[in-house]
Amino acid sequence: MTTVAEALAFGIGHHRAGRLARAEAIYRQVLDFDPAQPDALHLLGVACHQRGDNETAVDLIGRAIATQPANPDYHINLSAALRAQGRGPQAMASVARAVALAPETTDAWNSLGLLHSDRGEPVPAAACYRRALAIRPEHAVAWSNLGTAQDQGGDPKGAAASYSRALAFDPGFAEAHDHLGQVLLQLERPAEAEQCHRRALELAPRLAKAYAGLGAALGAQGRNELAVQAFCRALELDPGYAAGWANFGNTRHGQRRYQDAVSCQLKALALSPGLSLAYVNLGASYFAMGSIDLAIAVDRQVVDLRPDQAPGHNNLGIALQAAGRLDEAIACYRRALAVRPDFEPACVNLVFALLYDPALTSADFLADVRDVTERRAPTVAPRAFSNLRDPDRRLRVGYLSANFRRSPTGQNLEAFYADRNRAEFELFSYAHVTAEDDLTQRFRALGDHWRSVVGLSDDDAAELIRRDRIDILVTTAGWFDGNRPMIAARRPAPIQVTALDAATSGLGANDYWLTDAYLHPADTDDPHVEELVRLPHLSTCLPWNDDPPIGPVPSLVNGFVTFGSCNNPIKIGPRVVSLWSEVLRAVPRARLVLKYLNWYASPDIRARYLEQFARNGIESQRIAFESGAGERTAHLNAVSGFDIALDPFPFNGWTATLEALWMGVPVVSLAGRRYVARSAGAHLHAVGLDELVAPDEASFVACAVAWAKDDARRAALRRALRAVIRRSPLFDHTGFIRHVEAAYRQMWHRWCAKHAIGG
Repeated sequence: MTTVAEALAFGIGHHRAGRLARAEAIYRQVLDFDPAQPDALHLLGVACHQRGDNETAVDLIGRAIATQPANPDYHINLSAALRAQGRGPQAMASVARAVALAPETTDAWNSLGLLHSDRGEPVPAAACYRRALAIRPEHAVAWSNLGTAQDQGGDPKGAAASYSRALAFDPGFAEAHDHLGQVLLQLERPAEAEQCHRRALELAPRLAKAYAGLGAALGAQGRNELAVQAFCRALELDPGYAAGWANFGNTRHGQRRYQDAVSCQLKALALSPGLSLAYVNLGASYFAMGSIDLAIAVDRQVVDLRPDQAPGHNNLGIALQAAGRLDEAIACYRRALAVRPDFEPACVNLVFALLYDPALTSADFLADVRDVTERRAPTVAPRAFSNLRDPDRRLRVGYLSANFRRSPTGQNLEAFYADRNRAEFELFSYAHVTAEDDLTQRFRALGDHWRSVVGLSDDDAAELIRRDRIDILVTTAGWFDGNRPMIAARRPAPIQVTALDAATSGLGANDYWLTDAYLHPADTDDPHVEELVRLPHLSTCLPWNDDPPIGPVPSLVNGFVTFGSCNNPIKIGPRVVSLWSEVLRAVPRARLVLKYLNWYASPDIRARYLEQFARNGIESQRIAFESGAGERTAHLNAVSGFDIALDPFPFNGWTATLEALWMGVPVVSLAGRRYVARSAGAHLHAVGLDELVAPDEASFVACAVAWAKDDARRAALRRALRAVIRRSPLFDHTGFIRHVEAAYRQMWHRWCAKHAIGG
């Protein structure tokens, strides 16, 4: 005759082998014999939980506890069933009882951590998992859960390490492979992420999350068709997988299929109304479509759902800034940093927003730059460098940039590479470029050594630079375009230089800032922590030889003057609109054309500007919008349709100014005090058109009106300007790089003299 203990042992054997039906049958036979048998009640409850019948599970395990209230395993598994029902407080109470009964039970601490994670409390969750691992260091599930908590807390690098520890103990842990892939993608290591998700799918071929992760990794590598296939497979396996729909929508967003992206996010929200990821992605897609008001509304919902998450506040700030609500945007970036002081996107966005603020003092700006820099910069002990102290040897110069690609900064950066002195300078390119293009390949050819820092931590990238024994490290456009100035903050080179940036780096580790006497005159009050190195001219670009010819004077064809701007609308704030309106009122028949990529296809943006101009007395028929990103020839032909370009302030146009001048269009600019408020003036100064740079707003209006009234003068400028530019410092890239190299050599001489052995 089989005893109860023997029967339960048979049932447990089937249970562990995954034969739940046979295990349940045995447990029920035991309960037919003894309805109060606690182990049978408990094990049958666990089996019910595993097949999704949590209501029955809670009842059965509760009856077991009534019989044996001091068994911690019963409380742990009751907590799991309650958690599955969404009854978080009851689950927390149950697992707390288990911890009280057996404080050295690994599973109890692990379960308590899961409940903290459910509540969006990554710090206490991580503490629970660490307590579990202190008891049982080889607990792979606790390592994986710790990784999830670290990821929730904004530490993907730490999460990757924890997932790797989980896999060291259990290489067949499919979910840990999947989770590791997710954080590697955050760390911009998509190829490694892809391999993790493929390994997860080898182990668990029907794991929908792994297919979705694979889709995201493939999309990040530009393999869009395969990405779509992976997402479709994920959603075929689990049509109710809300996060899968949200990530699929994110991939559609990356393909610029914004309407499809919106549809995916709405599907995700229909399945999970509180899914903050879907709200974040939906807001981004509305923003990309130019539906700024919808983006603001959605981003507000994100903030309401998760006020403790910095990305939500940051995204709301971006949308508000695009709507011209600069003060509100700045407040959002500050809230993001209050939540997470080192959140880099909000640090960068705050600095840029401040650059657009015409009322900001230089002292306040410097204080903010120092603040956001200190939030991110590590404390670095003074470092001794072993670089050979020969003042005249060949120097190893490293350029650290995300702009080795088609971009305004990339096109300016090319001048640092072209026609350089290879005998005296050996160039290293430290590239954070995830999508290479033809200009990337040109940089590869022009430099001597190519180092991708994509996927490297700041510490690892800095160590790579140290191993290369770089003498002079140049960080370009540190506040722009996803650049990584915090690598330079680790002081990997004896001399460090800021170049092509909108403002001071704020880094005590950077020694010099390349500029010129126009951008930074002797009495400049533009704040900076670096020593200014004034070149004869900083404004330069490589010659353009394949652009369309200059067209006729538009006013002679149209019968009225056309003012125009191709600057980012973010630069065109209320004070700019007010000043430009004064110009339009003074030239009654003139019109203004606004163009910037495809932004003005947005009804929201057009309506905002029409309303602002109307408040300044300008009728809607006098404002025209052009949309369509288009290719370069079409864009420059549109610029040629301007009689006069109007420059925004306090953040001037750089590329827009160069393009207008190249097409024979005079640009009227208002000179400010800071670098970004003098960049258009620097271009105009380089081609001998200082008369177009106004010292104050009244002079700006007078200058624009005078040029609008003088068709002959504009016609003469159109005929002559392109030839003038070709002879100007703007196209003297050989002279430019010689001045740069001379500055580098002088920096090196100073360093050698200061650090002479025995000196």
